[in-house]
Amino acid sequence: MMKISVESTEIWCVYKEVDLGVAAKTELAQCKVSDREKLEFRMECIKFLSAMSARILERSPLKYSLVRFASCLAPASVLKGGTIEEQNFAGLVET
Repeated sequence: MMKISVESTEIWCVYKEVDLGVAAKTELAQCKVSDREKLEFRMECIKFLSAMSARILERSPLKYSLVRFASCLAPASVLKGGTIEEQNFAGLVET
């Protein structure tokens, strides 16, 4: 998740696929504005979602290796076992 660049326009959805919600769709349909302004509103929504996601990732504890390595302590991963869990545990001990 931390490797995804949410600010990259390549991963953004098409403006028609943005889910505005019921209330916003209703208001947008009743509003006396041009199609261009409706398009600009949808594009601003996409930019807002991108900025909000970037801010959440910026403040996320996942950027610290200790937190990422701690995933090996989850009961499901302990039962599953495997090389990734072993590597995470080794990284946790090392950190």
